[in-house]
Amino acid sequence: MIRQRPILHVLATLLSIVVFGLMLTAAGQLVIGGPFAQRVLAALPGGTARPELIPDAIGGARPIEPSAPIVSDRVGVDPPVVGFGRADVERETRDHELRASKLPEIRVSKQRISAAAVEPGETVEFAIEVTNSGSTPLTEVYVADSYAPAWLEFLDADPPPNQVDPEAGTVTWTDLESLISDSGLAVEGRLRIALRFRAKAAPPDGRPIVNRARAGARERNVSDGPAEDRVTIVTPATLCLGDLVFVEREQDGHYDAAQGDLGVADVALRLFADSDASGAWTPEDRELVSTRTDASGRYRFCGLSPGAYLVVVDPSNFDRGGPLALLVSSSLNGIDLIGDPNDDRDDDDNGSPTGARGLIASAAMRLSPGEEPGPDQDGDDRFSNRTLDFGFVLARPDVSAPPPLESLPPAEAVEAPPAEAVEAPPPDAVDGPPANSADTPTTRPAPDWPSRIPEVPRLPRTGHGHLP
Repeated sequence: MIRQRPILHVLATLLSIVVFGLMLTAAGQLVIGGPFAQRVLAALPGGTARPELIPDAIGGARPIEPSAPIVSDRVGVDPPVVGFGRADVERETRDHELRASKLPEIRVSKQRISAAAVEPGETVEFAIEVTNSGSTPLTEVYVADSYAPAWLEFLDADPPPNQVDPEAGTVTWTDLESLISDSGLAVEGRLRIALRFRAKAAPPDGRPIVNRARAGARERNVSDGPAEDRVTIVTPATLCLGDLVFVEREQDGHYDAAQGDLGVADVALRLFADSDASGAWTPEDRELVSTRTDASGRYRFCGLSPGAYLVVVDPSNFDRGGPLALLVSSSLNGIDLIGDPNDDRDDDDNGSPTGARGLIASAAMRLSPGEEPGPDQDGDDRFSNRTLDFGFVLARPDVSAPPPLESLPPAEAVEAPPAEAVEAPPPDAVDGPPANSADTPTTRPAPDWPSRIPEVPRLPRTGHGHLP
């Protein structure tokens, strides 16, 4: 029994040592894996901290994942350093916006300063404006303008350009330093360029002509454009009016070849503008041109601008030997069927006495491009009105011829506006006996009518009054 006690004592001591060792091992694992151990290991020379551990769901431990970088949703903002707080992010954002506000910037605009619609030969003007809209002066500023050389011809510019290419349709300014300060185009500074072109022709489809401009600053590598504006080139309409002087047999105020009505040749007619807008002929109206009817009694005035016009039958036509001798206007023979020249009714008498002295004239006819009677009404296009006619009848023995109007001056040859084609002969000076000739008869004996009156042929009604 005495010998067994030391053995038991030794075994108990060994067991205590083993248990104590296990306890020390467990304690060491906890200490070394903790944050304090990490800091101590990292502080040692050549020391490396182990990944930080956190308990997992099953009682073990796993490394803590590094935090994802904080990225701003503002385009162009540099991401902050991992671990920065909200104040650091806001500071970085402010710094970036401040840097962006100091970037150079340029703007260009273009404006037409002439009429929106012009005719060939007229001037078209544009203005280009360049603005420094950034926060830094701009140097080496350039401007480039482009146009359609088929429809526009460059005339000049202020300031003058450095280069013009008429075939490509470009105008370029590369040396604008003389217009700005030595330090460049200042912040919010403006540069203005004026350009002039001549309208050459109108596009067949009538589309507007576009003019474009660009601008930039080479040193700062900024540009803007194109800025654009447009102009419409129109071809002036060639308006015409006409077209028949006739003598009627049935005395109904209308031309009807089947009833024996005839066109009267060589009748002198004079065209006036309704200068005073009265709607009837007055001495204030301006005479434009004169002409005579052709062999079929047709006449035409062409090359007219939009407006109101009157046609006057020259009093010399009623003189002895004149084309209207022995005839009077239908209205003077008791026929109250005078038509309105603006009603677009063809072959009706549009003449009536005007003034106290019985001058035969039409009321004012207003012409507008594209709004005149079409082929179904007068056989021509909508840029010509061929419904202004004059009807005459044989004078009754008890009807005196209208005395000539003394206030109407003798007709003079006046150059007519250009027209594509004119059916009537060129305007001539209407000469005749003095207006108060003693040879003018006061009564009209009835002439002998031919046994058979041929139908009056109509002239072709195509190819006149068309827009080019």
